[in-house]
Amino acid sequence: MPTLCLFADTNLFLHYKSLDQIDWSKLGNFDHIEVVVCPPVQREIDELKGGRERRRSERARKAASIFLEIAEHGPQQQRTASPRVLLDLYVTSQPKQDLADWLDYRQNDDSIIGHLAQFREDNPSADAHLLTRDSGPVLKARTLGIPYIRIPDDWLLPSEPDDRDREIQQLKRELQEFQAQEPGFNFSCGQSPSAQPDHVEITYGAYQSLTSIERDQFLRRLQEQYPRRVANRKWISADLVSQYEDRDYPHWISECQKWMDHVHEIVQLEHCPELTVSIQNIGSRPARNTLIELSASKNIGLTAPIAELRECGLIPVMARPKPPDQPQPGWGHLLGNQTALSRMLLPHLNAAQDFRGQEDFEYASDVKLEIEPSVVFSCGLWRHSLKPRAFTIRLVPEEFSSPIRGEITCTVHAENLTKPATFKLIVTLSPDYRPTFEPALEWFITPHPDE
Repeated sequence: MPTLCLFADTNLFLHYKSLDQIDWSKLGNFDHIEVVVCPPVQREIDELKGGRERRRSERARKAASIFLEIAEHGPQQQRTASPRVLLDLYVTSQPKQDLADWLDYRQNDDSIIGHLAQFREDNPSADAHLLTRDSGPVLKARTLGIPYIRIPDDWLLPSEPDDRDREIQQLKRELQEFQAQEPGFNFSCGQSPSAQPDHVEITYGAYQSLTSIERDQFLRRLQEQYPRRVANRKWISADLVSQYEDRDYPHWISECQKWMDHVHEIVQLEHCPELTVSIQNIGSRPARNTLIELSASKNIGLTAPIAELRECGLIPVMARPKPPDQPQPGWGHLLGNQTALSRMLLPHLNAAQDFRGQEDFEYASDVKLEIEPSVVFSCGLWRHSLKPRAFTIRLVPEEFSSPIRGEITCTVHAENLTKPATFKLIVTLSPDYRPTFEPALEWFITPHPDE
């Protein structure tokens, strides 16, 4: 087989594998390949030996050392067989002069092509090609009818970080060391876990409006619980009896009939699903001035859990229409003042009992019955290596008629935390339709704490 002669550009010695490690079979079935280094490549290699880019300068020094060995002792064999590869220097000092109008010999790539053209003229039987990967030399060689071979992609060396990359890596390591001295957080949610660790499925009670038959039954039950006729009538003035039986009681029944249109919604709001997320500070430092924000996608609203709403006295805002008190003989009407007095004192008692320490979590703003896109908790000092803290929120689906899929995001902010810690949870809420009559009746009949 004839010898393949390759005039290599400088990049072959800087950015590609060593000649003894290259898969030369990519170029065809040759027994012998000679890689020729012409003067412009030798000069460029010498200029790059002292460069600032570490790998390129190291490769240039290695190549220059080999070129010196060749200059002193002749061609060096780089591969012994399949194919045999020889590296040699081209000693002709001048490129082909009649191509000077086409090529700028001040540029290394053009000078390599000129030297190749002169070599081909001096050795017409040689199968000599340009070996390059750059588009400029390829275009000029093709224009001048000089054969070329593209360097295969898999000859390229793996990329190596430059000085800038190494500086970035160093900064990342320093940042990791710094963050290792910060609070760190572990999130979990053990509520009805699905096959996916970041997904929970919750089934909740769903309620529909009362039917016309249920409304009639409902009204009869209310009238049985709270009869219209006044007991002990002879000890009570006729005006009070008439006021109760002919005005107050019919008005209450009328109000109850209005509320029957919405009682299923009230029951539903008291039976919305709740979700508990547990968070533990597993870092090496306490978290200072911590905010934990639980937010939901647009199809899910949030409030505090139902127990917290009741504790704050918010659920009675939607209390049943209170039946009128039957008139009582004697001084019984004064008993109502005790209830009024207790209502006046209740906020002050709650306020006195609402003291929380610096290490306790509390709501960052006033607890509200209104549905919000997020609920936020705050804590002055959250110590590390303690048991996980549980945070419960109430989920209000956008609609109760069909399953919905949404996302809950838990974000921890702290004064000494470089980057907020975030946990995302996919939530599927599926309604389980249940009879409305009994829970609705209980809501109407059962006195609330403020009554």
